[in-house]
Amino acid sequence: MRESALVAKILVYLKGVPGCWAVKLHGSNFQRAGLPDLLVIHRMDAGVCVHAWEVKACDGQLTPLQRHTLDRMRAAGAATAVVRSVDEARRLLEGNG
Repeated sequence: MRESALVAKILVYLKGVPGCWAVKLHGSNFQRAGLPDLLVIHRMDAGVCVHAWEVKACDGQLTPLQRHTLDRMRAAGAATAVVRSVDEARRLLEGNG
């Protein structure tokens, strides 16, 4: 499955999750390079979690800049991950990733 199709499927899933907001970050000249594909904010019983997910096809790899950006976001408190399926997104959102 192409990465763009996987992103679209994950966004459909996230739209149906109560207390969840998600946006696809589109690369452009007006946006910092290396930002992850999806920014997800999820309200849970214990508070709010900010997720930063880079979506990759089954054989896709992070670039050094993507890895660096996810590391910086994790250090600032975001839950970061490389996501390769809707099931993986579901597990991460439920805290079982």
